[in-house]
Amino acid sequence: MIYFLRNVDDKITQTNFRKALTIGEISGNVLMDLSVMADEVIGPLLCNPENQKGWPKIVQNDMKRHVNELRNLMHQLKGEMSSQIMLPMPEGVENIYHAEARLKESDSEDVDLYLKTNIEGAIIKWAQQIYDLLQEDSYIAFKRTKFPLPISDIEFYTHRLRNLEGIYSQLRDPRVKRMAHYLESTRSVYLACFKSMLTNVVAALLREVCNLVIQQCTNSVDPMSIFQGDADEQLIKLRKAMGVLNHFIDTYEMNRDKVHTFFPPGVMPVRWSFDFDRVFMRFNTFMKRLKMIDNIVEATVEILKLEKVEFSGLRGKILSTECIKVLEEYTLIYQNLGNITYDPADPEDTRFLSDYDKHMAVLEDVDRRLASLFSQGLDECHDLEHFFKFFQIIGDLYHRPIIKNELKPKVAKLLDFMHSNLDAVKEIFDEEMAKLNPKGVERPMVDPYLPPYDMNRLNRAISWYNAIREGSHETEVALIEKEISAIDHLLGRGVEELTWNDDFTEWMAEVYAAINTLQERVLTAQNNVRRGLSNIAAWGDKPLHNRKDNPEKLELLAVNERHPRLVARRNKILQSHAEFLHILKDNYKLFFNIKEDEESDDEEEELEEVDESTMDEDERLARAQKLQAIMEQWEAKRIAREERERERAEIAQAKFERREARRLKREAKEAEKRERQARRDEG
Repeated sequence: MIYFLRNVDDKITQTNFRKALTIGEISGNVLMDLSVMADEVIGPLLCNPENQKGWPKIVQNDMKRHVNELRNLMHQLKGEMSSQIMLPMPEGVENIYHAEARLKESDSEDVDLYLKTNIEGAIIKWAQQIYDLLQEDSYIAFKRTKFPLPISDIEFYTHRLRNLEGIYSQLRDPRVKRMAHYLESTRSVYLACFKSMLTNVVAALLREVCNLVIQQCTNSVDPMSIFQGDADEQLIKLRKAMGVLNHFIDTYEMNRDKVHTFFPPGVMPVRWSFDFDRVFMRFNTFMKRLKMIDNIVEATVEILKLEKVEFSGLRGKILSTECIKVLEEYTLIYQNLGNITYDPADPEDTRFLSDYDKHMAVLEDVDRRLASLFSQGLDECHDLEHFFKFFQIIGDLYHRPIIKNELKPKVAKLLDFMHSNLDAVKEIFDEEMAKLNPKGVERPMVDPYLPPYDMNRLNRAISWYNAIREGSHETEVALIEKEISAIDHLLGRGVEELTWNDDFTEWMAEVYAAINTLQERVLTAQNNVRRGLSNIAAWGDKPLHNRKDNPEKLELLAVNERHPRLVARRNKILQSHAEFLHILKDNYKLFFNIKEDEESDDEEEELEEVDESTMDEDERLARAQKLQAIMEQWEAKRIAREERERERAEIAQAKFERREARRLKREAKEAEKRERQARRDEG
């Protein structure tokens, strides 16, 4: 396409047409060229102050308004050509930075009313454009073609998503942010409209995700037929879907709380500030509907268990018949609920609400009838066994509020039955213990499979061992690793070598003593550290310099008392330091199991080396006596150490002999067993 531009007013002839005309070529995209012409030719030409000399002010403003409308029109047309919504910028937006600077310098006095009015007008247009977009529905595909395909629905939402992302990108333009600040600084009434518009755009993106989740959940659960199938299977399917929906909400809240971690370092994080109810309103309604359906199906599952209920006692058959009657009546009502022709989970359909209220009234009546029957059935339970069987039969029906309130006062009978049983057991126990006479012929009744020793000590030792393993820091475990390995070896030996028929009293005592000693030492060391940290926290969590307490706020900090506070804080630090040194010393002894007498061996007193030639007779005598005392102390410690080593050797030898005896006994049993097996094989 070619264009001709006349340069002079003279008549155009064959000889002067080259100077009188400017000839050029226009590309195939005319709209793009017109947009460029409006921005770079028409606008600068008509709005140039040099070209507007002598024009009245009203004409100048009117010309600017028309030129800006032309630019916005071209801008919108370009968007429509690419199937995107383009937000028109207000006239004078290029001056927004200077206008905002003047507003700040004048303390909000110098307001450009013309620019403010243009911004407010633009916001009205934007709000209308966004509203029209959000009101569009996928049914528009039926208006474009008579027989749309499923791809039309996908294309609609793809196009809508692209538009929302484009609008969101335009609203994040730095000029738009400055416009929002300008409206806020000038207290414009259109600021709320602007914030609501931005929130609607962000919320629309999330609402579409919620709608997708709702659609997928509906496809999975099929609420229209949920009252028709087996109640147990429908409840499992419903609970699984509700779990997915709860996980979706949990994921949203988790990412909302840590959204600040998604921003790179040095960038001010922007938190999600849109209204939760506005975004998830339909989602929450859908969740409430599923919960209502869950209430009905869960109650139905429990009531259907009445088919297996049988009461005992004289009136047991009558009560069982009445329960079956209640079950049959409720089953008919529940089957009628399966004949609904609407989607009970549809948030926009309110027909289920009235049906839900009616069915809950039916369930309340069923609960009252069952409560009366169960109360009569419980009166027929005259011993502990029947009492427990009764509650095992009714199952979770007991937890329904009406039934629970009716039966709860009667549960006190359980204590009477238990007391009677315990009294009977006590009488039997006393009677059998009276037979425990070494000279008597009768012996107490003992189950042959009952272990011959009380296992409480072993259970207590194992709980201590688990507490050491689970409650200790990895560095603490490393310090006592050898002792833990020894205990593991000791426990393993008991598991592999001992049986209920063996005498494992000594082994149990050894296990108990080893774990008890280790547990006491570790617990004491841990308490020492906690005490030290608590004392540090008493002053470490408080600031050194505080604000001065005075009503007139003459000083920010109480600096006059800083030196006494510094001295007091220093003394507390030194006290904590000394305390931790003492704790480290004590914990060293505890973790490495160092006794006081063993430590004293390393801290023996030594005489100071002096020149005896400079000492008088009394000093030399005193030094000789002290040296003699030290030698006697060394000798006593040596004898005590040898005695301890001898005792340890005797204990170790005794343990070895016992282990050898058990090993020989076990080998003898195995040999005897093999011999018997060999004789059986020989016939």
